[in-house]
Amino acid sequence: MAVKHHHSFLFGGVTVAPTADKVNRALALIKIVKEFINSRMLPDTELIAREYEDYFKIGNTPPRLLSFGLFRFGSKNEQVLWKGGILVDGRLKPLHPELIREEVPSTWFKAEPTGELQPAPYKPGAYTWVETVKYAGEFFEVGPLARMLINGQYQGGTSTMDRIVARTLETALIADLIENWLCKLRPGPPPLSQKKTPVRNSVTALTDAMRGALLHSAEITGEEIVRYRIITPSVWNFAPKDRSGKRGPVESALIGTKIPSPDLLETILGRIIRSYDPCLSCATHVLEGSKKAKILYF
Repeated sequence: MAVKHHHSFLFGGVTVAPTADKVNRALALIKIVKEFINSRMLPDTELIAREYEDYFKIGNTPPRLLSFGLFRFGSKNEQVLWKGGILVDGRLKPLHPELIREEVPSTWFKAEPTGELQPAPYKPGAYTWVETVKYAGEFFEVGPLARMLINGQYQGGTSTMDRIVARTLETALIADLIENWLCKLRPGPPPLSQKKTPVRNSVTALTDAMRGALLHSAEITGEEIVRYRIITPSVWNFAPKDRSGKRGPVESALIGTKIPSPDLLETILGRIIRSYDPCLSCATHVLEGSKKAKILYF
Protein backbone atom coordinates (compact mmCIF):
# COMPACT_ATOMS: atom_id res chain seq x y z
CA MET A 1 0.00 0.00 0.00
CA ALA A 2 1.44 3.37 -1.04
CA VAL A 3 1.21 6.15 1.54
CA LYS A 4 1.46 9.80 0.53
CA HIS A 5 2.50 12.41 3.07
CA HIS A 6 1.64 16.09 2.80
CA HIS A 7 4.64 18.23 3.73
CA SER A 8 2.65 20.08 6.39
CA PHE A 9 2.09 16.86 8.35
CA LEU A 10 5.56 15.36 8.12
CA PHE A 11 8.35 17.44 9.59
CA GLY A 12 10.98 18.31 7.00
CA GLY A 13 8.86 17.17 4.09
CA VAL A 14 9.32 14.07 1.97
CA THR A 15 11.55 13.19 -0.95
CA VAL A 16 12.09 10.48 -3.54
CA ALA A 17 15.15 9.03 -5.20
CA PRO A 18 16.03 10.89 -8.45
CA THR A 19 16.01 7.92 -10.83
CA ALA A 20 16.90 8.30 -14.51
CA ASP A 21 13.26 7.63 -15.41
CA LYS A 22 11.95 10.39 -13.13
CA VAL A 23 14.54 12.88 -14.40
CA ASN A 24 13.70 12.15 -18.04
CA ARG A 25 9.96 12.45 -17.39
CA ALA A 26 10.52 15.78 -15.62
CA LEU A 27 12.63 17.02 -18.54
CA ALA A 28 9.87 16.07 -20.98
CA LEU A 29 7.33 17.97 -18.86
CA ILE A 30 9.45 21.12 -18.52
CA LYS A 31 9.95 21.18 -22.31
CA ILE A 32 6.16 21.23 -22.71
CA VAL A 33 5.89 24.02 -20.13
CA LYS A 34 8.62 26.05 -21.87
CA GLU A 35 6.90 25.64 -25.21
CA PHE A 36 3.71 27.08 -23.69
CA ILE A 37 5.62 29.95 -22.08
CA ASN A 38 7.41 30.90 -25.29
CA SER A 39 4.55 30.40 -27.73
CA ARG A 40 1.61 31.56 -25.60
CA MET A 41 2.43 33.19 -22.27
CA LEU A 42 5.11 35.65 -23.39
CA PRO A 43 3.32 36.73 -26.62
CA ASP A 44 -0.02 37.04 -24.81
CA THR A 45 1.56 39.19 -22.10
CA GLU A 46 3.13 41.44 -24.73
CA LEU A 47 -0.28 41.74 -26.40
CA ILE A 48 -2.24 42.66 -23.28
CA ALA A 49 0.50 45.10 -22.25
CA ARG A 50 -0.03 46.90 -25.58
CA GLU A 51 -3.83 46.69 -25.59
CA TYR A 52 -4.23 47.64 -21.92
CA GLU A 53 -1.45 50.18 -21.69
CA ASP A 54 -3.55 52.18 -19.24
CA TYR A 55 -2.97 49.43 -16.67
CA PHE A 56 0.58 50.72 -16.33
CA LYS A 57 -1.05 53.75 -14.69
CA ILE A 58 -3.35 52.05 -12.18
CA GLY A 59 -2.82 49.86 -9.13
CA ASN A 60 0.41 51.56 -8.13
CA THR A 61 1.81 50.94 -4.67
CA PRO A 62 4.37 53.01 -2.75
CA PRO A 63 7.91 52.09 -3.93
CA ARG A 64 8.62 49.73 -1.03
CA LEU A 65 9.43 46.14 -2.02
CA LEU A 66 10.72 43.18 -0.01
CA SER A 67 12.11 39.72 -0.73
CA PHE A 68 13.73 37.05 1.44
CA GLY A 69 15.62 35.71 -1.57
CA LEU A 70 14.92 32.61 -3.62
CA PHE A 71 16.66 29.35 -4.52
CA ARG A 72 19.07 28.71 -1.70
CA PHE A 73 21.99 26.33 -2.13
CA GLY A 74 25.25 25.33 -0.48
CA SER A 75 25.98 22.78 2.24
CA LYS A 76 23.92 24.77 4.73
CA ASN A 77 21.75 26.79 2.33
CA GLU A 78 24.01 29.73 3.06
CA GLN A 79 23.99 30.97 -0.55
CA VAL A 80 21.10 32.29 -2.60
CA LEU A 81 20.68 32.51 -6.36
CA TRP A 82 18.23 35.43 -6.34
CA LYS A 83 19.15 37.82 -3.57
CA GLY A 84 16.75 39.27 -1.05
CA GLY A 85 16.54 42.65 0.63
CA ILE A 86 14.33 45.71 0.77
CA LEU A 87 14.05 48.16 -2.09
CA VAL A 88 12.87 51.63 -1.06
CA ASP A 89 12.69 54.43 -3.62
CA GLY A 90 15.10 52.52 -5.86
CA ARG A 91 17.68 51.96 -3.13
CA LEU A 92 18.47 48.38 -2.08
CA LYS A 93 19.19 47.69 1.59
CA PRO A 94 19.86 44.51 3.59
CA LEU A 95 16.91 42.95 5.38
CA HIS A 96 16.81 42.48 9.16
CA PRO A 97 14.11 39.92 10.14
CA GLU A 98 13.88 41.25 13.71
CA LEU A 99 12.19 44.38 12.29
CA ILE A 100 9.15 42.39 11.12
CA ARG A 101 6.09 43.07 13.26
CA GLU A 102 2.47 41.88 13.23
CA GLU A 103 -0.55 43.64 14.70
CA VAL A 104 -4.29 43.13 14.54
CA PRO A 105 -6.13 46.48 14.81
CA SER A 106 -8.33 45.76 11.77
CA THR A 107 -8.38 41.98 12.10
CA TRP A 108 -10.99 39.68 13.63
CA PHE A 109 -8.51 38.63 16.30
CA LYS A 110 -7.71 39.90 19.77
CA ALA A 111 -4.26 39.63 21.26
CA GLU A 112 -3.96 37.95 24.65
CA PRO A 113 -1.35 39.11 27.21
CA THR A 114 0.60 35.93 26.37
CA GLY A 115 0.86 37.06 22.76
CA GLU A 116 -1.56 34.41 21.54
CA LEU A 117 -4.37 35.45 19.19
CA GLN A 118 -8.00 34.54 19.77
CA PRO A 119 -10.82 34.88 17.18
CA ALA A 120 -12.99 37.97 17.68
CA PRO A 121 -15.50 37.91 14.76
CA TYR A 122 -17.56 40.81 16.17
CA LYS A 123 -14.64 43.10 16.93
CA PRO A 124 -15.57 46.74 16.14
CA GLY A 125 -13.71 48.21 13.19
CA ALA A 126 -12.35 44.87 12.00
CA TYR A 127 -13.04 43.71 8.45
CA THR A 128 -10.67 40.83 7.67
CA TRP A 129 -8.92 37.73 9.00
CA VAL A 130 -5.63 38.96 7.51
CA GLU A 131 -3.17 40.35 10.03
CA THR A 132 -1.30 43.61 9.55
CA VAL A 133 2.38 42.86 8.92
CA LYS A 134 5.01 45.57 8.51
CA TYR A 135 8.75 45.88 8.26
CA ALA A 136 10.47 48.68 10.20
CA GLY A 137 7.04 50.25 10.69
CA GLU A 138 6.17 50.35 6.97
CA PHE A 139 4.11 48.23 4.59
CA PHE A 140 5.98 46.36 1.85
CA GLU A 141 4.90 44.67 -1.35
CA VAL A 142 6.21 41.17 -2.05
CA GLY A 143 6.06 38.84 -5.03
CA PRO A 144 7.57 38.35 -8.50
CA LEU A 145 7.68 42.10 -9.18
CA ALA A 146 9.61 42.70 -5.96
CA ARG A 147 12.08 39.91 -6.76
CA MET A 148 12.62 41.04 -10.36
CA LEU A 149 13.21 44.66 -9.36
CA ILE A 150 15.48 43.78 -6.44
CA ASN A 151 17.60 41.54 -8.67
CA GLY A 152 17.70 43.99 -11.57
CA GLN A 153 15.89 41.59 -13.90
CA TYR A 154 13.07 44.04 -14.65
CA GLN A 155 12.95 47.78 -15.08
CA GLY A 156 9.57 49.28 -14.38
CA GLY A 157 7.14 50.62 -11.81
CA THR A 158 4.69 49.11 -9.34
CA SER A 159 1.53 49.16 -11.42
CA THR A 160 -0.98 46.43 -12.20
CA MET A 161 0.58 45.73 -15.59
CA ASP A 162 4.10 45.78 -14.15
CA ARG A 163 3.11 42.90 -11.84
CA ILE A 164 1.68 40.89 -14.73
CA VAL A 165 4.72 41.45 -16.96
CA ALA A 166 7.22 40.74 -14.18
CA ARG A 167 5.45 37.50 -13.25
CA THR A 168 5.53 36.31 -16.87
CA LEU A 169 9.22 37.13 -17.32
CA GLU A 170 10.08 35.43 -14.05
CA THR A 171 8.17 32.32 -15.12
CA ALA A 172 10.36 32.04 -18.21
CA LEU A 173 13.53 32.45 -16.13
CA ILE A 174 12.45 29.80 -13.63
CA ALA A 175 11.57 27.33 -16.39
CA ASP A 176 15.09 27.72 -17.82
CA LEU A 177 16.58 27.16 -14.37
CA ILE A 178 14.53 24.00 -13.81
CA GLU A 179 15.64 22.54 -17.14
CA ASN A 180 19.28 23.34 -16.36
CA TRP A 181 19.05 21.78 -12.89
CA LEU A 182 17.43 18.63 -14.25
CA CYS A 183 20.21 18.22 -16.80
CA LYS A 184 22.76 18.36 -13.96
CA LEU A 185 20.85 15.97 -11.68
CA ARG A 186 22.38 12.51 -11.39
CA PRO A 187 20.45 9.39 -10.28
CA GLY A 188 21.02 8.47 -6.68
CA PRO A 189 19.44 7.95 -3.25
CA PRO A 190 16.84 10.33 -1.74
CA PRO A 191 18.70 13.57 -0.92
CA LEU A 192 17.09 14.12 2.48
CA SER A 193 18.55 12.78 5.71
CA GLN A 194 16.30 13.15 8.75
CA LYS A 195 17.87 13.58 12.18
CA LYS A 196 16.69 11.52 15.11
CA THR A 197 16.46 14.48 17.49
CA PRO A 198 15.83 18.21 16.88
CA VAL A 199 18.90 20.39 16.41
CA ARG A 200 17.26 23.29 18.25
CA ASN A 201 14.03 24.07 20.11
CA SER A 202 13.08 27.15 18.13
CA VAL A 203 13.72 28.27 14.57
CA THR A 204 12.62 30.88 12.05
CA ALA A 205 12.97 30.14 8.35
CA LEU A 206 12.77 32.79 5.63
CA THR A 207 12.45 32.20 1.91
CA ASP A 208 10.39 33.35 -1.03
CA ALA A 209 7.54 31.26 -2.37
CA MET A 210 6.15 31.98 -5.84
CA ARG A 211 3.77 34.61 -4.44
CA GLY A 212 6.50 36.32 -2.41
CA ALA A 213 8.13 36.43 1.02
CA LEU A 214 7.27 33.52 3.30
CA LEU A 215 8.14 33.18 7.01
CA HIS A 216 7.72 30.09 9.18
CA SER A 217 8.78 29.89 12.81
CA ALA A 218 8.29 27.12 15.32
CA GLU A 219 8.98 26.36 18.97
CA ILE A 220 8.97 22.86 20.43
CA THR A 221 9.08 21.35 23.89
CA GLY A 222 10.21 17.77 23.77
CA GLU A 223 8.44 16.37 20.74
CA GLU A 224 5.50 18.78 20.96
CA ILE A 225 5.08 21.93 18.87
CA VAL A 226 4.00 24.63 21.34
CA ARG A 227 3.99 27.59 18.93
CA TYR A 228 3.88 27.91 15.17
CA ARG A 229 3.81 31.17 13.23
CA ILE A 230 3.38 31.76 9.50
CA ILE A 231 3.45 35.00 7.53
CA THR A 232 2.45 34.27 3.95
CA PRO A 233 3.00 36.46 0.86
CA SER A 234 -0.71 37.35 0.69
CA VAL A 235 -0.60 38.60 4.29
CA TRP A 236 2.16 41.04 3.29
CA ASN A 237 0.24 42.29 0.26
CA PHE A 238 -3.28 42.25 1.69
CA ALA A 239 -2.41 43.65 5.11
CA PRO A 240 -5.31 45.80 6.38
CA LYS A 241 -5.09 49.23 7.99
CA ASP A 242 -2.73 49.67 10.92
CA ARG A 243 -3.44 51.58 14.13
CA SER A 244 -2.75 54.94 12.50
CA GLY A 245 -5.02 54.22 9.52
CA LYS A 246 -2.25 53.58 6.99
CA ARG A 247 -3.11 50.98 4.38
CA GLY A 248 -1.25 47.95 3.07
CA PRO A 249 -0.11 47.45 -0.54
CA VAL A 250 -3.34 46.23 -2.12
CA GLU A 251 -5.57 48.72 -0.35
CA SER A 252 -3.16 51.54 -1.30
CA ALA A 253 -3.28 50.35 -4.91
CA LEU A 254 -7.09 50.58 -4.93
CA ILE A 255 -7.36 54.04 -3.38
CA GLY A 256 -7.82 56.76 -5.98
CA THR A 257 -8.60 54.39 -8.86
CA LYS A 258 -10.81 56.10 -11.41
CA ILE A 259 -13.74 54.03 -12.65
CA PRO A 260 -15.02 55.30 -16.05
CA SER A 261 -18.46 53.71 -15.64
CA PRO A 262 -20.30 51.71 -12.95
CA ASP A 263 -20.29 48.52 -15.02
CA LEU A 264 -16.46 48.51 -14.97
CA LEU A 265 -16.19 48.72 -11.18
CA GLU A 266 -15.63 45.01 -10.51
CA THR A 267 -13.57 44.55 -13.69
CA ILE A 268 -11.00 47.24 -12.97
CA LEU A 269 -10.76 46.64 -9.22
CA GLY A 270 -10.69 42.89 -9.82
CA ARG A 271 -7.77 43.17 -12.23
CA ILE A 272 -5.79 45.27 -9.76
CA ILE A 273 -6.40 42.75 -6.98
CA ARG A 274 -5.68 39.69 -9.11
CA SER A 275 -2.36 41.17 -10.25
CA TYR A 276 -1.10 40.25 -6.75
CA ASP A 277 -2.05 36.59 -7.33
CA PRO A 278 -3.96 36.43 -4.01
CA CYS A 279 -4.36 33.28 -1.94
CA LEU A 280 -7.04 34.26 0.58
CA SER A 281 -9.47 31.35 0.88
CA CYS A 282 -9.70 31.85 4.65
CA ALA A 283 -9.34 35.63 4.74
CA THR A 284 -12.31 37.25 3.05
CA HIS A 285 -12.39 41.03 3.39
CA VAL A 286 -15.83 42.48 4.11
CA LEU A 287 -17.18 45.98 3.58
CA GLU A 288 -20.21 46.96 5.65
CA GLY A 289 -22.91 48.45 3.43
CA SER A 290 -26.06 50.34 4.37
CA LYS A 291 -28.29 47.29 3.85
CA LYS A 292 -26.07 44.26 4.16
CA ALA A 293 -22.43 43.26 4.30
CA LYS A 294 -20.72 42.99 0.95
CA ILE A 295 -17.71 40.90 0.08
CA LEU A 296 -15.04 43.38 -0.98
CA TYR A 297 -12.41 40.90 -2.16
CA PHE A 298 -10.93 37.57 -1.30
